[in-house]
Amino acid sequence: MKIRAYNQKTDEKYVLGTFLHSIRFNGLAVQVMSKAAKTIFMSRAAKDFRRILEVADTLIAEESVEGMEMPVAWVCMSIHKNHKVLHYCYNDQAFRSLGIISNLFKEFAVTKEEEIDCSYWTYNMRKCLKGYKFYYNPFYKNAIVHDAI
Repeated sequence: MKIRAYNQKTDEKYVLGTFLHSIRFNGLAVQVMSKAAKTIFMSRAAKDFRRILEVADTLIAEESVEGMEMPVAWVCMSIHKNHKVLHYCYNDQAFRSLGIISNLFKEFAVTKEEEIDCSYWTYNMRKCLKGYKFYYNPFYKNAIVHDAI
């Protein structure tokens, strides 16, 4: 497994695509929305998350599959007033339970003992964060971007 920094030109489609897919099908609020409300919500979520990606640190984990490097997981985190904030993490289903997310967290110096806030929360994130102390706080979706301006 290789860990590298996020590159907007090569990784935005993968990162944004997996993020939007996760909140569309696993977000609790999105499941009960009408089609029109869901369309507006998803376009706003894409815009908001692109802004977060511009100011937060994102790491990509790649696996070599048949000689090609393929992204299989990513973590987007930032520091807000000396506090770590996890914006989102994603791990492809075929590569779960291999410790990939744990390795990415180690790169951010995240331990299982510390309490960290999450700006997004879905079923996929709950699966990735098993054993860690993460708490959902949607305030950080906008606070991180406003602090960077």
